[in-house]
Order: sequence, then structure tokens, then C-alpha cells
Amino acid sequence: DLGPGEEGVADVVLAEPAAFAAGDRFIARAASPPETLGGGVILSTDFGRIKRRSPEVSARLEKARAAAERGDAFLASLIAGRSAVLPGEEVFRLTQSTGEAANRIVSESESRGDIADLGSGWWLVKARLSEVVEALRKALAGHHETSPLSHGMAADAVAAAAAVSEKCFAGLARAVTAADPEIVLSHGKLALASFAPKMTPEQARLRDRIVELLRVGD
Repeated sequence: DLGPGEEGVADVVLAEPAAFAAGDRFIARAASPPETLGGGVILSTDFGRIKRRSPEVSARLEKARAAAERGDAFLASLIAGRSAVLPGEEVFRLTQSTGEAANRIVSESESRGDIADLGSGWWLVKARLSEVVEALRKALAGHHETSPLSHGMAADAVAAAAAVSEKCFAGLARAVTAADPEIVLSHGKLALASFAPKMTPEQARLRDRIVELLRVGD
């Protein structure tokens, strides 16, 4: 709960549908007794549930608030929104413009380094790259544990873990490996740099037996 004069982030659920957009100002009032409870600026209309005790989420929302306060509703909605990687149609929708105006906003945001084109119509919010890296590190650790003979995660598995299209795998792989040296591209797959495929003793025995039989056949 916030006291008088304090600020914070709120996840507001409305009883009835209403039209809002990032950057809109609002005032919250109580009906009975009639009084003003507070006000603020909308950061995103598609955030999802807030992890209130997460320092990472708090820091991200503070960046979004700063962007909204300086009038950059587009960046605020990108940083505060549900996903770190977005399809092009969603990116352009968040500009709150159409045609050349939308193209200009996206182009300027890319030039400033706010977003990066991953290819195949997908975009990365660069301020949130660490979220993608962390998600893929966890996914890779699990993959290496369950598939010790595999060189890493293929495009379809990476796409599922990052909630993107596998068509943008190459662009996403470049961004992730550049941001974290612990993640590498090996044999066309993503893997942890510390990982190496390994066999169980039984698998090694069978491999040696196969090699022996092939030599005998020669």
C-alpha cells in the first residue's frame, strides 16, 4: 500500500472495458466517500501480472516510467509490455500511428538502439535482452541435462523457449551470443559454452563395439 505522497506501480484491472494507451494520464477517484486517490501515467495496456518482489521487474518498470514521463509512450510500452521480443505488427501497433508516421517512429527507435530487427518481421526490445538471455540459459541447462548427446538446442526449441518464430533464430542467436559469452552457437544450435556432449559408459561401450565391427568388416 502507498501512503500520501508516495509513488509506485499498480496493476489495474477494470470492471468494464475502456480504451487506454501507453502515455495516457489518469486520475483515480473513490465514489464514496468522494475523494481523489491518486493519478499517474499508463505504461502499458498489456503487462500481465506484476511480480511485485522482483528487483528486475521494478527496475524495468522504472525505466518505462521515465520514458513515459519524457513523452516517449512507444518506448514505455515496449519496456513495460508483456514480451521482450515482438512481431512486427505488434511493434507498429504500439507506435499508436499508421503509415509513414509509424515507420518513422520505428526507424528512429532502431537508430537510437532501443529496438533491434531480428529478421523475418521480429523485433527485440534491447533494454530487455537480459530477460531473453536468462530464459535461454535456463532452457539450455535443462536441455543439456536431458539430452547430453545433443550439441545444443535447435531453432525450433529456442523459438519455443523465447516465444518467437524460429524464422528469426539467426538474429536472436547473434544478439544472445553477443550479450553473454556463456551462450555459444555450436553446430547450428545454441549451447552453453561450458557444455560438451558426453556418453554414458554403456553408450561408449556400444560405440567402441560398433567401431570394432566396422573394422572387422573391412
